[in-house]
Amino acid sequence: MSTPKAFPLLLTLFAVTTALGSDPITSDIPGAKDNPLLKRYEGSNIFQYSQKEFDEYSMALGKGLNPSGGGKSNEKEQTVEGKVTRISYFAPNGRSTLEVFRNYEQELKSKNAEALFTGSGPEELGYDFGGVPQYDVLESQLFPYSHTDARYGAYKIGDTYVVVYAAAFENGVPKTPIERGQTAVQVDIIESKPMEE
Repeated sequence: MSTPKAFPLLLTLFAVTTALGSDPITSDIPGAKDNPLLKRYEGSNIFQYSQKEFDEYSMALGKGLNPSGGGKSNEKEQTVEGKVTRISYFAPNGRSTLEVFRNYEQELKSKNAEALFTGSGPEELGYDFGGVPQYDVLESQLFPYSHTDARYGAYKIGDTYVVVYAAAFENGVPKTPIERGQTAVQVDIIESKPMEE
């Protein structure tokens, strides 16, 4: 009896899924820390962290256009320059994207942040809003495959911009261990300032 060609692929996917599920992230990755401007959702852990002293950041201020072969990614975009900090968290299991996002939203409102653009789901964000490169976590399929339960907000506090993107994982094979339905949050903070010469 011949073995179906799909069988090795199924075994590989099973092995990857098992490996991911058996090693959940329970603490922050080394060298990661919260930004003093915005505290994390309680019980969350940092699984990705980066900081650049001066860089360019393209901020989405409108619905995703899902371009193919290049072109404008969103109905409206704004490019800002400055110190860029990106922090990606896994929220505790059982916490919805709405609950987590609202907590960040309330925290920002308490700091008198100006909302530049907010939206949720494919109706307001576009079908593949999370697939835009600057929002993709570790190129992992995590955000692009979670568009139906995604929430996004871009805010301004003085000369600082804050972008919050939350999504609940649905399917696909991410490179980081996450359970179906678990919420991931990406927080980008851009401190607008001139480049050091």
